[in-house]
Amino acid sequence: MVDFAQARAFEINAMHTAMRQSKDSAAQRAFQSLPRNLRRRAASHNIKRLPVRLRERAMREVQANIKEGCMFTRSDRILRYNLLNLLDIFLRA
Repeated sequence: MVDFAQARAFEINAMHTAMRQSKDSAAQRAFQSLPRNLRRRAASHNIKRLPVRLRERAMREVQANIKEGCMFTRSDRILRYNLLNLLDIFLRA
């Protein structure tokens, strides 16, 4: 009985250690795994600026983080930066 309990305790401990290690390794984004001299600020915004070997992982991370309706459409940007709209915003303030 004691041997059985010790074996299960060993298995539970091993599983707990593996879970902790996988959690820690997944805390990094794809662009953060690059060496310092290859990191680019734009890489966190533009996946095509990452090395090819990391692009697929970065695409999965981006797809996992996109929420419905949080991205601006092109028309939103055009309206926001239209000269007349900027003038209205300036005059309101």
